[in-house]
Amino acid sequence: MPTTKKTKKTPEKQTNVIFIIDESGSMATAARDVIGGFNTYVEKLKGDGNAYTLTALKFGSNVRPLFENLTLDKVPLLTEEHYMPLDSTALYDAIGHGMAVAKEQWSTEKKPYGEDPTLMIIMTDGFENASKEYKKDMIIAEIKKREDAGNWTFVYLGADQDAWSLAGDLGFAKGNVMSYASSNTVQTFNNLSDATSRSSGGSGGQTFGFFDGN
Repeated sequence: MPTTKKTKKTPEKQTNVIFIIDESGSMATAARDVIGGFNTYVEKLKGDGNAYTLTALKFGSNVRPLFENLTLDKVPLLTEEHYMPLDSTALYDAIGHGMAVAKEQWSTEKKPYGEDPTLMIIMTDGFENASKEYKKDMIIAEIKKREDAGNWTFVYLGADQDAWSLAGDLGFAKGNVMSYASSNTVQTFNNLSDATSRSSGGSGGQTFGFFDGN
């Protein structure tokens, strides 16, 4: 009797998303749209056929973690109870904290920045003015190390500002930076979910043209 050769199934590649949301006082007028948009973002990713984990943290004058390394079916809804804008803008501390969480979750001796694709998304409407642990040059250096590893993508969404003037100064790729009007927050989240699905589908991995399809 002929034998059938079993094919080895390739493990599914997952994208680890780290979402950093500005919760400083200036975000108050868009708070409801941020809450609704974030929840819609998660729901859309659930249906795109890709595998994800999601880590989310907020920042004002301090970094305020929401949850770490959850599969999408475990992600809780963002509510007004958990998103209440106040304080200043500790942007560098938030980015640094997100990197530290990733190292704790996925770092190995051979792959210090993890093996799976990692997507860090920063959504803010302000400029750095309150960080205590991390400085600008530290963030620039750490972003470069992770991009050089080949599996990290850094995305910057700037509300009511020239996003490129700040993000470009930190080393973000131009194709991964987008300015938007705070009045258009909901559509921005829809565009973001589409771009996340595109970058995570197919071969996945690193991209420097995250928004090129929008």
